Amino acid sequence: MAKKYIDEDNLQIAMTEYNDLYKGGIAVTQYNDRVGTVTQIYDNTSGAGEQVYAVVDNPNQKPSEVEEVTVLFRGSAGPNKVLTEDFRNDWLENDMVLANRIWTEEKTPYPRNYDQSTSQLRAASDALNKIMKTYPNSKVNLYGHSLGSMNAQYAMANLSEKALSRVKYYVIL
Repeated sequence: MAKKYIDEDNLQIAMTEYNDLYKGGIAVTQYNDRVGTVTQIYDNTSGAGEQVYAVVDNPNQKPSEVEEVTVLFRGSAGPNKVLTEDFRNDWLENDMVLANRIWTEEKTPYPRNYDQSTSQLRAASDALNKIMKTYPNSKVNLYGHSLGSMNAQYAMANLSEKALSRVKYYVIL
């Protein structure tokens, strides 16, 4: 019997980050399963290319009463976006920079506490902190794919211990 390595439901939720999401719009999977309503968008707000979306079940609830929020971190722009700012931000300013830092890590004598992150990783972390501040009593579900998974991992790594205790689950692909 083959092992199941992918949870289809979580995969479909994660992939909604590539849909055309807009504030007040309903996020749905490719099978038309409702994820929730988009309430916050951080789409290149810092100029670093981050694309982070907050999704809640009931957007009419007071933020302090929201029990659960899903945060989607979009991955790198595809080849169909090669001439766009998104592609440049994702591939040239983040993916290639991070890959180079991994490949040259042993050869480059960075000081022990040197921050090797990129501006997009830091912007995604800021976005997550703002979302968690908006919904102070909610559990948080994090989803990321590709560069979005790196953004989500960096954002989660920078949470305080108290904020980290609010993370219900985390799905990276």
